[in-house]
Amino acid sequence: MVLLCTFSLSLLLTCLAGTLASEREQGRTSEETTPYGPSFVKISGVNTVTVEVPYGFQCSANCFPACTFTWTRGGLTTQGPELNLQLKEQVPPQVLICTAINPTTGKSVTVRKTVNVTGRLLIISFYQSKQIFRNHTMPTDVMLLSLCTAHAKFAELCSTLSNLIQPTTIIYFLAGPSNIKITGPDTLSSGVTSNFSCSADCYPSCSYTWTISSEAQSTVTTKYGQTISVTPDSWEIAEELICEAQDTVSLLFISTYVTPYVARGPEAILITGSSSVTVGDTYNFVCLVDCTPSCTFTWTFNGKIFNGDEIQLPIFHKGDKPMVGSKLVVTVDEYRHNEALTCEAKNVASGVTAVSTKILTVTDPISVQPASQNKPLAHQPFSLQCVGSQNPASILWLKNGLPIAVSGRVSLSPNNITMSFSPLLQSDGGLYQCIVSQGGAPIKGVGYQLNVNYGPLQAVIIQSGKGPVGKVLYLLPGSKTDLQCSALCYPTCTYTWIYEGRLAEMNASFSLTPETTMDGGPLSCVAYNSVTNDNSTANTSVVLIDGPSNVTISGPGALEVGIKASFKCIAQCSPSCSYTWSVYGRTMHGSVVDITVNRYVATESFSCKAHNTITGKTATANETLSVTDSHWCGC
Repeated sequence: MVLLCTFSLSLLLTCLAGTLASEREQGRTSEETTPYGPSFVKISGVNTVTVEVPYGFQCSANCFPACTFTWTRGGLTTQGPELNLQLKEQVPPQVLICTAINPTTGKSVTVRKTVNVTGRLLIISFYQSKQIFRNHTMPTDVMLLSLCTAHAKFAELCSTLSNLIQPTTIIYFLAGPSNIKITGPDTLSSGVTSNFSCSADCYPSCSYTWTISSEAQSTVTTKYGQTISVTPDSWEIAEELICEAQDTVSLLFISTYVTPYVARGPEAILITGSSSVTVGDTYNFVCLVDCTPSCTFTWTFNGKIFNGDEIQLPIFHKGDKPMVGSKLVVTVDEYRHNEALTCEAKNVASGVTAVSTKILTVTDPISVQPASQNKPLAHQPFSLQCVGSQNPASILWLKNGLPIAVSGRVSLSPNNITMSFSPLLQSDGGLYQCIVSQGGAPIKGVGYQLNVNYGPLQAVIIQSGKGPVGKVLYLLPGSKTDLQCSALCYPTCTYTWIYEGRLAEMNASFSLTPETTMDGGPLSCVAYNSVTNDNSTANTSVVLIDGPSNVTISGPGALEVGIKASFKCIAQCSPSCSYTWSVYGRTMHGSVVDITVNRYVATESFSCKAHNTITGKTATANETLSVTDSHWCGC
């Protein structure tokens, strides 16, 4: 580096250094398959460094699996994506070399960046204190000497200056800009304006120059001022912002950079891996997505949630526990042949999500099946087999998830492959499974849901809102009545209604609206099971409620003292009425009553009241008869 310096009584000593833009090489591109890269390899960092100031540089690449990085500067080599650089003395421009290597394929890409170096020099000025430092604390000669001592390179100059010091003369030292930093958001959004500010320690002040690099367009824009606004386009991936602070007097400068990502995606989300899985095997699935700056991943399988962009799935059955704790265990529903595997990617900056679902076809080499084509009928023999096992070491049978206890009615074959029922009962219904051990982890087979065919049993006619009917069904004329026929049977029975000897309905439900007492009659419901070929019948008789009306009393036309006379009360009534008599001021019950007059009276009156026990209605008939006495002389 060439130092341009001037020296006079009014002394200004200045050192200037130029800058050189960073270089970036774009590596080879590849399809989104595994593995791929490295591609888009670049070095991020400032273009100029100042002696004694620490700097950081970042090497990045698009690579799967993740690349390893090697830095080379002069004869020095370091590993890792980051390089820390702090120069202790003035040196020529430095060439930073980063090599990205794919650990799987061995492919590599190398990029270079040339960084200029500027010295951390002093600006030395002679001023008359009265003219410049009226309102400032003036540095002393001791301060001057200590500053000079700190910079051995200028020992001769400092010695000369010390000899020139007069009581009215001040020598003031200024270091170049320091403590530079950029403040602003870490992430940008497409089409949204964000502000960034640059600050540094300068005397008396700094000017600021910004360099904005667009990775997508490979363009560079320059802006000026301490604060700038940035509005990224939708196609941007990241913006590299370099701020250079330059002292307005010494013209020394220092720079730093930030690389805020432009939040994009998730887009083009895809789950890779097998679509057909077998119980007992393990499978790898990877969720791929286009996402900037990065996404978090959430997997959902059979109601359970897992995290990470890659998972390893041993396919087990519901309730099974993992044999290896580090592997993800999947619950498989035995009643479905397909299971959905879902990956949700969420952008860590914008919060936008995208979802991909992969349908896995689950097969099981072990299953429980009927031993024959015969249907499982109650009170008949039936057998189940554990199919698919090859020389099993052991077989364990389960019913509804619990071990089955054998008995005289339920037995197992010598090798436990066949389970027999002699006979099969309705209570044997349930989910049957077999667990097979063949030298490895036990495998639970696909279950068989045993539904025992039985019935019909206990056929009954039910009146809506009232419950089961009896042998007689009393109805009001003109009223609609809804009936339901029910029976215990599997599969569901078919039902046939027969009313007054004729087919009335072929359904479980039946409605009727009788108008007169002539519309009543026998009603039957027949339940039929087409599998068992059995039927069951429920019977009732429809009777219309009527009366009482036309109440009459029949018997002798006159009464004779001392002679018993029988009278009968009848009425038109449905169902049959009850009867209450009023004779001699007394109450008697029944349709027939005997009356005996004990003394002579001219006439005797009595009545009969008919009562409908269903409706509560009543009707009364009155009778007055003359009384005779053959022994009465009339005197």
